[in-house]
Amino acid sequence: MSQFQLDASDCDCITYAMNELHVPAYVIHAEVLERWKPPTVGFYCRSLWWSDIYRMRSHYKSRKQRRDESRMAIYFGKEAFESIDDFRATLFDGAELSLPKQFAEQGVIQLYPDE
Repeated sequence: MSQFQLDASDCDCITYAMNELHVPAYVIHAEVLERWKPPTVGFYCRSLWWSDIYRMRSHYKSRKQRRDESRMAIYFGKEAFESIDDFRATLFDGAELSLPKQFAEQGVIQLYPDE
């Protein structure tokens, strides 16, 4: 993946939920592949990556209308995401959970700038 895209409305939903619930958000991206085709269908998760709202915002690239659609997409650099294997090691800053600490200091941020 060269960059990650998310619908602007999905970004707005994340921000809305954080404001309503007063909690920070992790974003988990799953690569799901089709295992077999119809008439019986099956899927499997090939890999998982994670990010958080602050990492994603720091790797914001652009906002563009999707080709052949009326929806806007927000593009982030792939550097915003890490393997799920590294997730557990980054949860804590010493004895404290790191994301809630950052959330207490910075609050809710928009995942993309107003343009």
